[in-house]
Amino acid sequence: MKTMITYSELIHELKAIKEMSFIRTHRSGNTGIGKTIEDLLGIEENNVPGPNAGMIELKSARRNVSSMLTLFTKSPLP
Repeated sequence: MKTMITYSELIHELKAIKEMSFIRTHRSGNTGIGKTIEDLLGIEENNVPGPNAGMIELKSARRNVSSMLTLFTKSPLP
């Protein structure tokens, strides 16, 4: 599995994935979208804060959803 990917590689891979048309999710539930795209890109799943594709943090969401997407979460200091 890749842990780093350049911007150019990411764009190339996303275009190739787009050409695949319908793709069945690799996991059910709300996290299925992100898990599937990471699998297709060959990016290892992680739960650490920070970018997961080189210098890029991937985010995914369903269409026509009114819930907000969290880009950054600030944790309180002890």
